[in-house]
Amino acid sequence: MALVMGVAVIIGTDQHEGAGSGAILLILIFLPVGQLIASILTLFCIASWSAGFPQKRTSLLELGRITLYSILGALVGGIGMVFGFGLFK
Repeated sequence: MALVMGVAVIIGTDQHEGAGSGAILLILIFLPVGQLIASILTLFCIASWSAGFPQKRTSLLELGRITLYSILGALVGGIGMVFGFGLFK
């Protein structure tokens, strides 16, 4: 996903003058969404395919910790972007 978005930025900046900042902003917004979707898919996989899995609880706790840090990082990054763009107005 990151590779596809990186290529999109390169192509977008080559074709349009000044389009790089908009493409980078889209990447910064959609990468955390991709992480959240991956966490939800992993939750479904652990919950459905691991009936006899002895470390199911540990896996779910680890997934919860990863998802929490992902959400917190997205919030901190979003707040940083809002303040950063506010400084340049």
